[in-house]
Amino acid sequence: MKTSTVVATFLSAMTFENSLKGLFLSVEKVSKLRQIQWAPILLVIVNVFGTLFGPLYLVSQFTNGDCARNSLIFKINMHLFFFAFNLFLVFKTWAVAQKRVSVMVVGILFLAHIVFWAVMDWIKSYGFQDAVTGFCLYHQAQIPAFGFLLGDLLVDIFCTATTLYCAICDVDQNSSKMQKLYNVLIADNVVRTVLILGVNTILIIYCATGALETNTSESDILLILPNLSSYVYSVALNSEFFWMSMRTAVMTGNHDD
Repeated sequence: MKTSTVVATFLSAMTFENSLKGLFLSVEKVSKLRQIQWAPILLVIVNVFGTLFGPLYLVSQFTNGDCARNSLIFKINMHLFFFAFNLFLVFKTWAVAQKRVSVMVVGILFLAHIVFWAVMDWIKSYGFQDAVTGFCLYHQAQIPAFGFLLGDLLVDIFCTATTLYCAICDVDQNSSKMQKLYNVLIADNVVRTVLILGVNTILIIYCATGALETNTSESDILLILPNLSSYVYSVALNSEFFWMSMRTAVMTGNHDD
């Protein structure tokens, strides 16, 4: 078995485990709500797609069924996972920005950018069956990949920049509690940005320089990258439960300086 296959399978399992834990936690949180709150509901939705990510990827790459169909099903789930993640970020940032219309409009434009390139990826990228071995292989279209990866980066940078702006302009400087709350929000955004920027930089560099079609004869980095990305995103998403506890501690006065 190729090293890349082992690594891809391991990362798929890690994403599944992390997303499943996040799903249980987010469902538990939603079940305790007395009224509809969209942020926890979005956490449930993202984790559902995250839980499906690994199994669908393994089916699309390592079975001998309908390669084109299995690949398309995986790609649909993949883009729904990343879109829902970005929707969660935009929604949370809009709430932090006191529901400014300008933040909502810019966020919608970035999300529309991601949707466009996701659709292009569904059209241009495809799975196919190797004529010699019968294994499923995959061709990734380069331009759509650049498009949706750039969209992810733009959303994350926009959300972090907006949070920093709100921390400077909106916080009552006489309220130590609000200052501490925004410090937690800034830390949350900075950690997430480091994770997302790091993994997407790797993906963009590979898209520019690496092979964009899987093969059967040698270790294949393209097998690993989607699973690396999904794992990093699932970690970034479900760290939200830690940051929630930090924000609650600040607001209830149980946060140590």
